[in-house]
Amino acid sequence: MANRPARRSLSLPDNGYEYSALEYHQANVLRSRAYEGIRSLLDEYDLLFTPTLAAPPFEKGACAPRTIDRTAPASDLETFLTWRFNLTGHPAAFIPAGFSADGLPLGAQIIGSRFEETTILTASDAIERRRPWADDYPTVI
Repeated sequence: MANRPARRSLSLPDNGYEYSALEYHQANVLRSRAYEGIRSLLDEYDLLFTPTLAAPPFEKGACAPRTIDRTAPASDLETFLTWRFNLTGHPAAFIPAGFSADGLPLGAQIIGSRFEETTILTASDAIERRRPWADDYPTVI
């Protein structure tokens, strides 16, 4: 039970005591660099469209995929492609993107610049109008 995500997240506030002010500052510098990298992409493109996971859906009860293309990821963060945009404050919408060869649902995300939620939702709506997904269900549950 200790490895369950909900349990781990309840203890996260206490983890803050483990870091010095310098480490906190260094983490903020890295976050700012990540923000600038994404912002520069969004200066060139109106929206980014990416998968939400680096692998097909994984086993029930697992916190993350165990392998990606038969290689174990260095950390769970490598498998999830959503956290970077949460970290940098870029808004995103998650939409269905079809199904894997095994019939499991796949997700995509549309990311935009800060305060461009309307653009993201308009793009999501346009995609849904072109390919409605309300009645699509996985063949495997």
